[in-house]
Amino acid sequence: MSARTDPIRVLHVDDDPRVLDLASTFFERESARTEIVTATTPSEGVDLLAGDDVDCVVSDYDMPDRNGIEFLEAVRADRPELPFILFTGKGSEEIASEAISAGVTDYVRKGPGTDQYTILANRIENAVEAARARERAARQEHINTLIREVNRRLVSAETAEEIERAVCESLADSEHYRFAWIGGADGDEIVASASAGDAAAYLDEVTIRRGESPEGRGPGGRAHRTGELQVVQRIPDDPSFEPWREVADRYGFESVAVVPVTYGDDHRGVLAIYADHPHAFEAVERAVLSELGETIESALDAADTRRRLETHEAAERRQREHYYRTLAEALPNGAVALFDTDLRYTVVGGTVFEKLDISQAEMEGEALADVHSDRFRRRYLDHYRAALAGETRRFEFEYDGRRFEAHVAPVRDECGRVVGGLSMTQERRERGSSPGSGADREPKSGTGARTGTD
Repeated sequence: MSARTDPIRVLHVDDDPRVLDLASTFFERESARTEIVTATTPSEGVDLLAGDDVDCVVSDYDMPDRNGIEFLEAVRADRPELPFILFTGKGSEEIASEAISAGVTDYVRKGPGTDQYTILANRIENAVEAARARERAARQEHINTLIREVNRRLVSAETAEEIERAVCESLADSEHYRFAWIGGADGDEIVASASAGDAAAYLDEVTIRRGESPEGRGPGGRAHRTGELQVVQRIPDDPSFEPWREVADRYGFESVAVVPVTYGDDHRGVLAIYADHPHAFEAVERAVLSELGETIESALDAADTRRRLETHEAAERRQREHYYRTLAEALPNGAVALFDTDLRYTVVGGTVFEKLDISQAEMEGEALADVHSDRFRRRYLDHYRAALAGETRRFEFEYDGRRFEAHVAPVRDECGRVVGGLSMTQERRERGSSPGSGADREPKSGTGARTGTD
């Protein structure tokens, strides 16, 4: 429906039943979209407002139990934005001024004939459309602010678990929603994997299925099966919510929206959002929530890709480390070490350690800067940095009276990116040399760490 064809429900309060009957007859004859609810006292009007969806109040001024201004004040206490038109034969400037000060939306004088009802009908329609426009603008601002908050939290979320938690917390933190959960299929049931809000125990009391059973015909099951957004605007009146109506009533849920969330090759889930008031998900919210579903899907797809890539890289790293450990064990009188892009040893091994006063276990996991002497760092650490920049270097040094030759080179992944460095060190056996004679002797430093293996 367009804004100018949506139904308008009016509460008309007047102590004269003849005025109520005449106005109702005129409004319903002239406008098919207007429905009139009547009351003969303000007290009765207050009671009707408590249990009815009313778009506008029209009230007389001079009534027995309280006047129109007093009635306006009672309405404004609970419904501050509800349009209120004073329709009265009391037309003094004093009353008009008092009405304006009290926050009346409009003021129409009663008069002879039916022209007054034409004017009143036009004022009602204008007041309601203006109120609805303000409400739509407020809804739009609310949902835009909410989506910005979700996106802000998603920026720092990397895993699927972090993404789901960030989305649920953002929605539940909003003043418009009470509770949110996200989940997927577990056999025939749809089970939450994350939730947020003050009604977490709700999930312990309900069963939601994805088939055509009664527990699968609600918004959750429909969203999962169809891949389309599902909305229940008034939970107490919706037949599809029958299996959960009593529990929802205990938790104060009045409306719910369920957004389908599909990512990866075959992972299909749902995001459910609950509100404690009816009609919480109008056209503005539905459009933005559909876009939010796509945003969540993209974030979860990226997280799934990262997870699979990290799994692949971890397997590749384990295979690479196994290869270099095998190489280190087979290298005669030498050592092999791997270091990462933070210049930290990840793999150290070799037969040369049988002759040295340090083990490879003492070196693995340590930063090069921590295990080498100041002199070694000044002379040789740039060679390791060069390997991370893609260069291959060779240099010699001494450790514990032994002379070593070291080669450092970059280690690349299957895409050619440098992911670390490799150093291979071997003791040099030169004729005529004697232990302790080298000028570059490096006690407690050397072959890639304190041992001299690099």
